[in-house]
Amino acid sequence: LLTSLSLGACIAGISAFYIMRFKDHLRHGMEDGAAQRAREVANTAGATLDYWVSLASVPVHSLVELPEAAAPAYLRGFVASNIDVVAYTILKPEAAEAKLFAFTEHEDDVRFQDKVPQDVNQSLQRAFAAWGKDLMQTPANSGHVLLSDLQATVGLPLLAVSVRFQEHASAQSVWVIMTVWKTRL
Repeated sequence: LLTSLSLGACIAGISAFYIMRFKDHLRHGMEDGAAQRAREVANTAGATLDYWVSLASVPVHSLVELPEAAAPAYLRGFVASNIDVVAYTILKPEAAEAKLFAFTEHEDDVRFQDKVPQDVNQSLQRAFAAWGKDLMQTPANSGHVLLSDLQATVGLPLLAVSVRFQEHASAQSVWVIMTVWKTRL
């Protein structure tokens, strides 16, 4: 009887030990999985933001080669060909207002929800005009990319990706503001 009791106690002790180790293993595995998913989300968001910054530079480099009269049509085509781009503007330092502005032709996009696209367009233009002075005051050493959430401004999930470019012929900078849907983040 004593042998049976000691054997039972030994088996119960070993079982409890392995059950605790199994629980720890499961808990750490779940934490590792959650941390891995968080890293994947962060990497995806970072890659999307890098893509948008690169995309914002495309018209700037192309517009240098075009006659000034062709620039508005080119910019409208650029915005129309990128379903996530809602608006694109170029701010010149001397005016601190939009030199060029294009708004999406995809006005039937469900992401506009109950908002009238032309009202969104006007809200964006007003916001960009107000930001123009602030962007032009931004010190050159403060970075060349600024992100602004436009949810409060227009009531839609929009993000302004502002990128500073240095003009080749002068020391002045040009700011590009590309407005995108945040649905890819």
